[in-house]
Parts: sequence; structure tokens; C-alpha cells
Amino acid sequence: PRPLRGGPGGWRFWRATTLATMPVGDTATLAPGSLGSELDLDVDNGFRPPGLVGVSGTPVVSASSYLLDQGATYGAGSGTHKLTLFRHPVSGALVFSAGTSQWSWGLDANHDRASLGATTDARMQQATVNLLSDMGVVPAGLQAGVTYLAVPADTTPPTAVVTSPAPGATVVAGSPTLVTGTANDPGGRVAGVEVSTDGGLTWHPATGRTTWSYAWVPAATGAATVRARAIDEDVRLGAASAPVPVTVDAPLVTLVSIAVTPAGPVLAPGATQSLTATGTYSDASLQDLTAQAIWSSSNETVATVAAGGLATAVSVGTANLTATVGTVSGNTTVTVELPQPTITTTTLPAAAAGVAYAAFLGASGGTPPYTWALLGSLPPGLSLDGGSGAITGIPTSFSTLRHTPSMSSPITPATQVE
Repeated sequence: PRPLRGGPGGWRFWRATTLATMPVGDTATLAPGSLGSELDLDVDNGFRPPGLVGVSGTPVVSASSYLLDQGATYGAGSGTHKLTLFRHPVSGALVFSAGTSQWSWGLDANHDRASLGATTDARMQQATVNLLSDMGVVPAGLQAGVTYLAVPADTTPPTAVVTSPAPGATVVAGSPTLVTGTANDPGGRVAGVEVSTDGGLTWHPATGRTTWSYAWVPAATGAATVRARAIDEDVRLGAASAPVPVTVDAPLVTLVSIAVTPAGPVLAPGATQSLTATGTYSDASLQDLTAQAIWSSSNETVATVAAGGLATAVSVGTANLTATVGTVSGNTTVTVELPQPTITTTTLPAAAAGVAYAAFLGASGGTPPYTWALLGSLPPGLSLDGGSGAITGIPTSFSTLRHTPSMSSPITPATQVE
């Protein structure tokens, strides 16, 4: 089945059928199987013949059979199949493409694979007679149900006018610009409109007929010229409209986000850390914004940050350090922790039996005062003061032992050395 979009674009092709007056937006279905499993799409790929017009429009969606290159790769895709007409620019010959090998299925029910469709369609038969008539063919006889309806050639060329953008307007590269305008055919009807944005070197199909639009995305900056031309239902191409000069400016690049690095630094009180603010812009470029950013801390009792991104840890806790440029900000969370307590004494002086002994253990980190403990035992006569870390006493006998002291601070776990 071939659903058709209503509208005046194919009036001449579909004359003497109900499709010629079908309202815009309505659809009709032609003979079963007439579209076929292999079909062509009207694609704006730079190779369309000048003045090509469609007289139907069938949406096509495929999950696996859409041609993705020149014939080797197939996959998912969608497009619109159209019956098309154009006139050869030199000979003036009218050229028709059904875009399917099974157009004849609607003309005659005698064909192969009849189970897929064997119903003739009087509208398709009539359209074929109309087509041959427009090619100058006069039938010797007609089968029942079709009519020979010759229509005089439309010798008045159609015209098109660009209404937007205005001459001298400025558009932005990479941003959609809607080109709009009107078209008129005093001797008949407008069948289609083409638009050029390079002064007439290449042309693209517009949407609409007497009022039309084309979505243009300028690729390069500089001067550009917009023109339009119309095609009438006799498939004759009108002259290009007056040139509309426009200027294509570079896109405005804006700051999108700021990343502050390193992420989540951990510092001891009094330590410093250099932070970097990197901006990402709308054109995907990156820029170091460290020097120009305004830096701030969510809690200056924990950490401060100076101009240029130098962070200083103050006291235990967390703080968000933020870099701001304009209305865009980025931040990192700094954690301030006390270093773990560590015993700094690695050896003790030798002791002699019967001789008074005194040695003191040292430590760093954590929060004094420290609490000392002994894992194991000292030689007889010696003891450890858990508050001061002093080992004192008079050894009562000779002994060679290794002892493991441990210590802890009020806010840190015990640490030991041997």
C-alpha cells in the first residue's frame, strides 16, 4: 500500500482522480504491493536533478534494510519515498520515476507473486494515462474506467520570493536559520520550491509551495547569498529570485562549566594546595581560568583560598572551595585532617643491672597529650609511665629483651613501633 499526502502538488499528475482534490493532510492507499520491497527515496544529497518535484509521499522506516552507503552496508534508517517528475534541463523531456519496480502492479493484476497484491487501481491507471499525455502521447484507445484528459502546457514560468532573512541580515554559523518565502504561478499551480544558500551553485528542496520554508544551518562564516526558484505543475523550472545577501558570523562561544582540580584533596592543618580552575566552552574548547576566577571558601575556619587558587588548611573539618567566572562556578571539597600519631623513638639507651635507668619515648602527629602503653613487659625493675612516656627504674637482673610500646592521642587510634 502507498499512503499519499493530500495537497495540490500533484494535481496535474492525478487529474481525473479523487487524489487531485484530496485535502492537505489526508492520506490515500493505492494498490497492495505497488510500493514493493525495493524502493527509492527522495534524498537531499546534492544529486537531485534541478526542478525535481514529488507527487506523493510515503514515510519509510526500516530496522535493518536501509542502505547506509553505496551498496555494501545496511542498517536502521528512515526517509520518504516519492513518485517524482522533472524535465531534462537541455532537451526539456519529462522524466518520471516511480521509485519502485512494482508500479505496474496497480495497472494490471496479471503478474508474479500475486499473493502479495493482485488488485488493479483505477487511480494509478488514470495517472499513467495522464503522464503519457503530458509526454505528448495520444492513446489509440482506452480501457474502461480511464479518461484521456489533455491539459494545455503552462507556458508562464513560476516565480519565488525570499521573505526571510532580509537583505543584509546576520545569521550564526552552526545555528538553524529558517529561510521562508512565497511562490506564484500565474498560468497554473506551484508544484515545488528550491532554495540556494550559495548564490545558485547548489539547490535544496523547500517545504511548502505557495508559502514555503527551508531549514538552513550555515557551515562557514563570511558572505552568503540566498535565492529561491519555483517549479510549476507542468514541471517547468522558474528563474531564480533576486539574490538576498547575508552575513554568517561565528557562533558566540560561552562558558559552560568549570572544573576545579585536584578533586577532594586531603590536607593537614597549615598545609597548602594549589588549585586549578579549567573552563569548558560551548565549542568544546578548554581554558585555564585559575588566575581570573574569583575564589571563595564555604568555611574559612577549616580552609581558606586566596586569589590564584592557593588553598590553606586551617583546622579539622571540610570546606567547599569554589571558583567563579561570571555566573558559572565549579568547586572541590577539601578535607582537613590531623596526621596520624607516630612514635619517633626508634632505639633506647642500654641499661645495666642495679643502675638507675631513665629514658623517654617521643612521638609526633595527633593531638597531645599522648597516652602510652606497653605491649609485652619490661625487664624486671623498669616501668613505663603511661602519661609521660618515661621508662624508669633500677633493673634487678641482666636481660636482653625487645619491647613494643604503643601510644594514642585523644582523637586518633593507637600506633605502635617495635
